[in-house]
Amino acid sequence: MDGLISTKTDSQAQLVPPERPLEMPIQSLKEWAPSETKIKPAITVWITRLVVSSGTVALTAYATRGMYEVVGQSTATAVQILLVALFAATFCWIALTAITALIGLVVLIVGQLKRSDSDPVLSAATAVVLPIHNENPQAVFASLQAMVRELGERPKRGSFDFFVLSDSTNLAIARREFEAALAAKAAESRKDSLPATAEQRRQEEWKCS
Repeated sequence: MDGLISTKTDSQAQLVPPERPLEMPIQSLKEWAPSETKIKPAITVWITRLVVSSGTVALTAYATRGMYEVVGQSTATAVQILLVALFAATFCWIALTAITALIGLVVLIVGQLKRSDSDPVLSAATAVVLPIHNENPQAVFASLQAMVRELGERPKRGSFDFFVLSDSTNLAIARREFEAALAAKAAESRKDSLPATAEQRRQEEWKCS
């Protein structure tokens, strides 16, 4: 397929954003520099840990005492005492899981009550990647443009960049993908408020990146 699709044409160069190489300094694997940033847990973290640990100990102690009373304080044998010890270890794990789940439920309910009905403001950039392989380009880019239009109608949509990564092996489909990508890019350029779209071939014939 070499030569059937030209490499690095002007139209192809417009389909992807300009290259932004990042600095990648050489690092030694024999040395390690610890991070100077020390994160201190918030007070709520310590309170949660205290509630979990104290609740686990309290439930385990209560259940173990009840089990020991069932076995019998004066007539308990060594085997029965060992059984109580194993029961305490097992119940401690169950109590820890139960207390953790209960606290998580409370946090979830409180968060739902405090959550606002309005959409959150998106400040960070988001990349949406659509890998395709020998699919219908018209259907793919129609769905893509529908998502772009819907995001464009949101007042707090943030920044979205759409990338279509093609691994198609059928040359006819690959050409149609390229034409659909150009059409989608032209439609997007007529509406500056919409997110950007890009189409990139992974094969060597289209060196768009």
